[in-house]
Amino acid sequence: MKNKNIQLLLFCRILTNFMDSFYVFATIWYVKEVTDSPIYIGIVGFVTAVPTFLQLFFGPFIDNAPKKFLLLLSMGVQGVIFLILAILYDVGSLPIFLLLFLIFCATLFAELSYPTENALVPDLVEERDLPQINSIFTFTYSGINLIAAGASGIIIALVDIGTIFRINAGVFLLSFLLLRLFLRLPFIENWKKSTDVTSFFSNYKKELVQGFTYVRSLHTLKRLLGIFILVNLLVCISLGLLPILSTSPQAYGYWSAAISAGTLTGGLLSSLLSRFRLRTALVWLYAIAGGCWIGSVLLSNHIFLLSLIFFSIAWAAIGASGVILQTTLQVNLSPEFRGRGLTLVMAILGSVTPIGLFSAGILATLLSPIILMTLSGISLIFVAVYYAVNPIFNKLTTMDQPFEHGYLEA
Repeated sequence: MKNKNIQLLLFCRILTNFMDSFYVFATIWYVKEVTDSPIYIGIVGFVTAVPTFLQLFFGPFIDNAPKKFLLLLSMGVQGVIFLILAILYDVGSLPIFLLLFLIFCATLFAELSYPTENALVPDLVEERDLPQINSIFTFTYSGINLIAAGASGIIIALVDIGTIFRINAGVFLLSFLLLRLFLRLPFIENWKKSTDVTSFFSNYKKELVQGFTYVRSLHTLKRLLGIFILVNLLVCISLGLLPILSTSPQAYGYWSAAISAGTLTGGLLSSLLSRFRLRTALVWLYAIAGGCWIGSVLLSNHIFLLSLIFFSIAWAAIGASGVILQTTLQVNLSPEFRGRGLTLVMAILGSVTPIGLFSAGILATLLSPIILMTLSGISLIFVAVYYAVNPIFNKLTTMDQPFEHGYLEA
């Protein structure tokens, strides 16, 4: 890969991905130590998850603004925010709500950089090289998340959150400087007339309604999707419970690393399931996920390493089921409605994540996190049983074969 622009973008992504993981982790643990409140921990999860959902609406801004400008804006604003946070922390004037507001702003601008990069990369490489470049960026993102998840707990145990903020400020301002000086695009970017921003939101709402109407007409697929949304809500609640359950930042880091390792493994192995009937694959995946999940919870206070292994296996099964659902949607949605259907799914899943994380904080005030985690594992087993006994899923073939024929006029 000799393209210097791509090398620079990849280098900056590596730096900033590490910092993203560190500051989110540090904020969650800082709020836990200061407030010792599950509700506040749930609020942190909500605040850091909402920008991911809002990313769905960045499209018209990315299309109309120069991509380099947006990348510089993302890096520069984040650098300034973390510099402000570091100063406020050092002078002892950083109330929780101000911290959460500034972290929300930083996360929002962080989410702006990812789709901007994705939109810029095709303009910087030959079309034949695009699959390889995309694969490198995706693998780098997943690999960094895995490494950063494990390292975050150790680092937070050694330094305070003020140090994390100072390091973040330096890294983001360095990335701003590197992109400003060395990102040399082979074309001139100009601002476009943003006459279509209003129409974008109007069309977006229209497409969501059309997507909902279309998916609702698909007898079997809508049930598959409903179950997956339920599972996504359960695992998001569990994600919010992990910092409450953890007794040290290292333990929380190990839980997070287990999730990243499992999800990455499940995604890589999901293609091996293509020869099995979809129903069989889902029954086994959720049975394995539920069994390993419960085993992990029961072992968490006794054999922690084995508990992490079971938890990682559970997440591998969940990750594989996510890839299966994506493939199933792509195969079964008609070409006329594929974009609208996938947009609907992204919007629903994006909204479920902050709801689940916030709900975790509230539920943890009512029940023990161990009980809640166990209930999540039991629910996954019930999902496997539902797939096994419900006759509506009898007609499911392999995941690359369509089974729906619903159609509506666009």
